[in-house]
Amino acid sequence: MKADQEPGTSTVAVEPIQGDVRRAVRNALAAVDWKTVIPRGAPVSLKVNLGWDLFIPGSITSSLVAECLILELREHVRSEEHTSELQSQFRISYAV
Repeated sequence: MKADQEPGTSTVAVEPIQGDVRRAVRNALAAVDWKTVIPRGAPVSLKVNLGWDLFIPGSITSSLVAECLILELREHVRSEEHTSELQSQFRISYAV
């Protein structure tokens, strides 16, 4: 939680994607100052909304966005082996 933020509230960032998804994810993370909220080495779980072969924006997490998020988080959080397993599953889903 940021110093000027009321307890029990959330910070949300919306970042347009202008050709570089990873940069947009990185900018959104920076906008919410995520490294002060999640300490280095903290265990983190991602809850992504995976669906079927029909992508519905706002309802289903893009596997590309999820992969970029994993790449941004992995150096800071614990359990890299789990993020690597998840990342490989997304790569498998691209190939199918």
